[in-house]
Amino acid sequence: MKEKFRDSLTVGFALFAIFFGAGNLIFPPYLGFIAGQHWLSATAGFTLTDPVLAIVTVIVTTKLGGRIDDIGRRVSPNFAKGLGVITILLIATLIAVPRTAATVHEIAIVPNFPNISPVWTSLIFFALTLYFVFNEGKVMNIIGNILTPILLITLTMFIVVVVFNPPRPTLNSDYSRKLLYAWIY
Repeated sequence: MKEKFRDSLTVGFALFAIFFGAGNLIFPPYLGFIAGQHWLSATAGFTLTDPVLAIVTVIVTTKLGGRIDDIGRRVSPNFAKGLGVITILLIATLIAVPRTAATVHEIAIVPNFPNISPVWTSLIFFALTLYFVFNEGKVMNIIGNILTPILLITLTMFIVVVVFNPPRPTLNSDYSRKLLYAWIY
């Protein structure tokens, strides 16, 4: 019983870490900032399209058998294969992994080692990614038992510090928004 609980906790933590990426930490405050007085509808739209849709997808996949093929098989076996290939290519290979490599370079490497080329960061990042692909059994344990608890402890500490020692007031929101738009565009 204790081992089953520990396994469930590991899988739960791993799923949390998979769905709670840097975008879920960085994007919501930015979205609220640019939404201004329309923050409530922006929050509802973000919540519906990100965590809710992802959780519903996991539940549906689990109910249908637990594999991506099980979703498409109701249409046809060829559709299932095509859906699986497109999903893996779009979500992992073409969008998420390269974006994550770029985020690692911009957030972790550039501030600390400004002269390191993104090529080196990418080579190291993709070598580590390849290692984890070939050792997929270890990934769940590493993410669920080590990385997610560290993430949750860090987030908790961050929230406590911000609640008890809030940052100083920001600039006028209209002026800040204009600066932000000028910086982005």
